[in-house]
Amino acid sequence: MADPARLVRPRLAVLIPVLNDRRGLERSLGSLAMDGAQFDVVVVDDGSDPPMSAPGELPFRLRLIRHERNRGITAALNAGLSWIAEAGYEYVARLDAGDLSLPGRFATQMQFLDAHLDHAVVGTATRYVDPDGRLLFDFQPPVDHEALLRFYRYRSGIVHPSAMIRVRALRDCGFYREEFPRGEDYDLFMRLSKAYKLGNLGTTFVTKEVRPGSITSSRLSTRISRVKLLSRYFDPWSTHSYLGIAFNVLLMFAPAALVLRARGAAKVRVQQPARDNVRVTPGGR
Repeated sequence: MADPARLVRPRLAVLIPVLNDRRGLERSLGSLAMDGAQFDVVVVDDGSDPPMSAPGELPFRLRLIRHERNRGITAALNAGLSWIAEAGYEYVARLDAGDLSLPGRFATQMQFLDAHLDHAVVGTATRYVDPDGRLLFDFQPPVDHEALLRFYRYRSGIVHPSAMIRVRALRDCGFYREEFPRGEDYDLFMRLSKAYKLGNLGTTFVTKEVRPGSITSSRLSTRISRVKLLSRYFDPWSTHSYLGIAFNVLLMFAPAALVLRARGAAKVRVQQPARDNVRVTPGGR
């Protein structure tokens, strides 16, 4: 007999795009299985070969959307958002395959958005690790709206896989846009900031894996996209607008080690709660 609690649609859907990363997807789903909140999961398989399949028994419902061919992360995210919005969820939380969401994240983020109706997005502090789980840096971005907007003159202030977004705000301001590859989240959050506030939680609730070569391979295209975005949202009355563009142009030509150091420029080396060091095994196996 079906569990009655699982027949009721929860307020939250977790959106995970994936391409040819079954191991990473299983690790992410395993981390979600440790969270006691009520949520559904929407996985968008963006043309994996072989196709992704739903894993075994999990403590949440999982919807698998498949693209027959690879269409890119923006299209994958929008396919998931369209399904989530049409299904009537109140909030959507992001996670990337391979990243870990730590227990308590979703309840804390929903409590924040419930209490701050003027906010569209809330992210969290994030721990960056290498594929062996070794700490690279702890990213502790600004938490309040005004400080975040200043930070966004230089780089993204909300770690995309840590974000929880109000679905109503997405209906108001639109989904991700194809115009800015590698900067779709920056563009979305800046558009949302025109009508709503942005925020972060100071607690680390996401562990993000940085893979070898990812910084070097994406550096130039990412910076070009970032400079275009900074120009799109340029404020001629803000000194930070000028400094931010100069900073990103310089990073186009910087060594990979310096880029990594810049990515951790807002880090805070503090002792995190024990949950930050939990090793997660795949759920439903």
